[in-house]
Amino acid sequence: MSHEITILTETQLRAALPLDLAVVDVVEAAFAALAEGRAIMPPIMSMELPHVNAEVDAKTAYIDGFDTFALKVSTGFFDNAAKGLPSLGGMVTAMSAQDGSVRAVFLDNGFLTDLRTAAAGAVAARHMAPQEVTTAGIIGTGLQARLQARAAHLVRPFERVLVWGRDPHKATLCATDIGRDLGVEV
Repeated sequence: MSHEITILTETQLRAALPLDLAVVDVVEAAFAALAEGRAIMPPIMSMELPHVNAEVDAKTAYIDGFDTFALKVSTGFFDNAAKGLPSLGGMVTAMSAQDGSVRAVFLDNGFLTDLRTAAAGAVAARHMAPQEVTTAGIIGTGLQARLQARAAHLVRPFERVLVWGRDPHKATLCATDIGRDLGVEV
């Protein structure tokens, strides 16, 4: 018996799934399930493509009681930046934990991974940072620097951010973005 498979693009996922406290809470609950032994998360299957300085990873996980599990294919083509292309990409497939059928395909180009990584940083800040934070520090100037600042601000609102990067121009651009997005001194 066939069924419809939901297919969502990166644009649709970005519109439907903001970086907010709900995402942080879901990631925190997944970490708790893993720590409590209620999740299955096998080792990463990884394939290197040395001739193009790249790797392809397949990752999967299941949380006890869920009706689906995820299979993620993640690519890293590390010379792409010099070509003006994204270095990271991928997609996620949600499959039935009852019959193995594909339920949804998320053509996210790494967006879900970026979101999960930022939310994981917020979980860490929630549990390890002081209750009151006035100044946060960001090391790096890429996408995760911006996302980590936004995510940390959700759980420990701060008034000021210090940004450091190897390239002063990129650090200035990153600081401008963070200041604009969060309305804080940078």
